[in-house]
Amino acid sequence: MSLHHISTLNYGPTISSEEFENKVTALHLSTPPISTPHQDQRVRHGELNALIDHKLGTGFPVEKRKALWAIQRKLDRKRLLHVLSGLLTSPLKPSRALTKPQLKGYATVLNPSEMHAFFGCSAAQIEELTR
Repeated sequence: MSLHHISTLNYGPTISSEEFENKVTALHLSTPPISTPHQDQRVRHGELNALIDHKLGTGFPVEKRKALWAIQRKLDRKRLLHVLSGLLTSPLKPSRALTKPQLKGYATVLNPSEMHAFFGCSAAQIEELTR
């Protein structure tokens, strides 16, 4: 594993973009073309962990990783509902219906500095997106 740089959040080094892409590619290549729901969940969980390693650091706390995974699973189960809701309530910006619940959910686990590092948005931008 090639480590990119030390996270300013004190969660240890982060992995490079290339390493992140390699991890995600390996997850997908290790899954059969027609996968089971369990295999899909394993890939999604691996993708989230790789993204955390890339954005927040390889030493990001296990408890917070578990909490983010629980939130992501809940969001994944409601994805179609959020998309349909977005199409009906904001036809010009339907993706906001997916973004808003994710930002709100993740904000229950991540502090503002972590939110900024993970999403690349300022606190003001996150507040605007979650209204």
